[in-house]
Amino acid sequence: MNGTGPATEAVRRALACFDAREPPRTLEAALRGSTFARVPAAAGASRYDRAASQVCASRAIEAACLAEVPGPVEELRRLWCCAAWIEGHTA
Repeated sequence: MNGTGPATEAVRRALACFDAREPPRTLEAALRGSTFARVPAAAGASRYDRAASQVCASRAIEAACLAEVPGPVEELRRLWCCAAWIEGHTA
């Protein structure tokens, strides 16, 4: 990774999704030299709201690469985030 291009922009956009309390350079350093496909998994591992973090990271990569995502995929993502929220708020 040379610091330019869609993959680098995707990482920057994914980092923008993180909580202000989390130092973004830590994740960026961990991902340096990796493929952009690793970003969603790393995002999910570093926050409390794993589903939302992974969806946010995936959307950032898709936006950076100008990828179109079919409606059913977005609906499944929304369902996953809602299910994760419900799971996190039940005893």
